[in-house]
Amino acid sequence: MVGIATAGAVLGDNFGYWIGRLGGWAVLSVFRRLFRTPQKKSEEAETQFSDNAVVAVFFGHFIALLRIFDGPMTGITKMPYYSLQKTTAAYYIREYFATIDAFNYGTALLFFPNL
Repeated sequence: MVGIATAGAVLGDNFGYWIGRLGGWAVLSVFRRLFRTPQKKSEEAETQFSDNAVVAVFFGHFIALLRIFDGPMTGITKMPYYSLQKTTAAYYIREYFATIDAFNYGTALLFFPNL
C-alpha cells in the first residue's frame, strides 16, 4: 500500500512538472484568476521560487497547498528535471525512515508502556 501511494505521489509530481514545463504561465494564470492573485504577486512568487527551487520542492512536500503547486512551478521556472527527481527521492527516503521509526516506537510502546 505504501508503495502504491509513493508511486502515485511521484507520478503526480512528474505530471505537474510537465504541465508547468509545457503549459507555462498559461496554466498558472488560470489558478491566479481562481485565487484572485495579482500579476505582480505571481511574478514575485516565480522569482522567489526559481531562486530557491530545490528547498521549496523539498519542504513543499510537507505543506498541503505548496505540495499542489510545487510540481507545476518547477516546470514553469525551468528547474532541471534531474533536480526535481533528486529532491523528490530525498523526501521519500526521509519519509521511509520516519515511517519505520514511528512503527518501531509504536511497537516499543506496546511492549514497554512506560517509555
